[in-house]
This record gives sequence, C-alpha cells and structure tokens, in this order.
Amino acid sequence: MGGVPSGFSFSQELISETFDECYNLYKEHAEEHQRNVPFNLNKEVYVAAEKAGNATVFYVRDAEGKAVGFAGYLLQVNPHSGLSHAYCDSLYLKREYRIGWVGHNFMKFCDEKLRSVGVRQFQHAAPLSPGGAALGGILVRQGYKAIEVIYQKVLGNGESNG
Repeated sequence: MGGVPSGFSFSQELISETFDECYNLYKEHAEEHQRNVPFNLNKEVYVAAEKAGNATVFYVRDAEGKAVGFAGYLLQVNPHSGLSHAYCDSLYLKREYRIGWVGHNFMKFCDEKLRSVGVRQFQHAAPLSPGGAALGGILVRQGYKAIEVIYQKVLGNGESNG
C-alpha cells in the first residue's frame, strides 16, 4: 500500500519546464471537472507564482516517462492561522490509471514532500462531478476532514451579480 506502485514514478517538477508538455493533461482535467467554465489556462500566472514560491506541481509518470497525472498546489501563509498552507488547485489522474493504490500513494507523496518543506495545513477540494465522491473517500482515509462547501457562479451572457 505504501510507496510508488511498480511501473510509475512520482516527482516534483518545475511548472516552467513541464507546462507545455503537460498542457493536454491539464485540458483533460478541465474537460472532466470544469464543464461550466471555458478552459483558458494561463501559463504566465502559474510560472510567476512558482518563481515567487507560491506554486508547485507534482506528476505521476508511467514506465515510459509520460505524465499521466498531476497535482498543482498554491502555497501561502494562511492569514487566519499563520500556518504554511498548501491548497491543491488541481488534482488529476487519467481514468485508466485510477486503479489500485496509484492515486492514494501519489497524494501521500505530495503531502510528504510539502510537509518536508514546512507546510502544516493542507486543503483539497473534491468536485461534485462523478469522480469527486471517490476523491473525497481517499481524502477522508488520509485524515482530511470536510470543513466547508464551496459555491460557484459564473457570470456571462448578460447575467449580473446582483
């Protein structure tokens, strides 16, 4: 159950060096989970955040070295608690790799790497799309607790917020 499953590798890599290679993987994630908003990933924002020490990315790679999953984190000091905080902005594993302990062990790997650099507060959002319930179950088994529900509204097509 622990460690990296055979045939896979887990790594922390630079957004600035992997963004273009992994763009289609990011798009697959958006198509599965972000159906109500357009996909318009801004490389410059993520690279700038990485350079400022406020973002990092981890990958799951298959035996051939191809990225098949990722976890992107936004990092900051939480202004409410003063703790070093990591918010998992995006977490994705291609469907065909959602078997066994790959996802579970990858998430533990990310937590351990972030903990080793001083992160003390971790936060994930589990989407309400079909895969969200499974992710929620994994998070609970890893010691996470549901603390809030996030509501979203996308304005457009003449709609106003008022």
